[in-house]
Amino acid sequence: MDLDRIWKLKKRLLGQIAHGQRQDAFSPRPDKPFDVGAGLVVLTPKRELACIGASNFKERVGPRQHMCPDHCAEMFGIKMARKMKSRIIGMVIEAPPQADDFSGYFKEGVTVSCGFCRYEYRRELKDPESPLTADTWLRFNHPTNRKKLLEKRVSAFLALFPNDPKQLDPKHLVNRGGP
Repeated sequence: MDLDRIWKLKKRLLGQIAHGQRQDAFSPRPDKPFDVGAGLVVLTPKRELACIGASNFKERVGPRQHMCPDHCAEMFGIKMARKMKSRIIGMVIEAPPQADDFSGYFKEGVTVSCGFCRYEYRRELKDPESPLTADTWLRFNHPTNRKKLLEKRVSAFLALFPNDPKQLDPKHLVNRGGP
């Protein structure tokens, strides 16, 4: 099965799913509401394809946190794929445009996975049972400008952030992968 071909054929649909999932995002911060949607294509153990959607859930008002029950759309998508015992072929994420809060990265004018998610991606890559692999595709879409995007495999994406913290306070990671 050619996973790159599947990615090529599905990423437009995943972008539509990610866009739609933003409607279900929950982010009550009045200073900076942040609605994120994700669309994933996964390969099930029976070699079937499934497209799934996820959105972020940020219950707390105030500074950004990564504490239960809050979760990012990416982490919730990974958790769903794990429950399905599936492998993630690719994930499209759409969010309001802003610079990365850890590194300031904003080259392509699109929001990328946050530092907490990148930390979790690195943890996932160490787990042989993880649905996320170094070859999983990530695509970050701008919500209104189709020409603005960043598309890379997880390994190449993480290489953009060599200065990410190697360790985070465990209180921020109490429920790995969402609620």
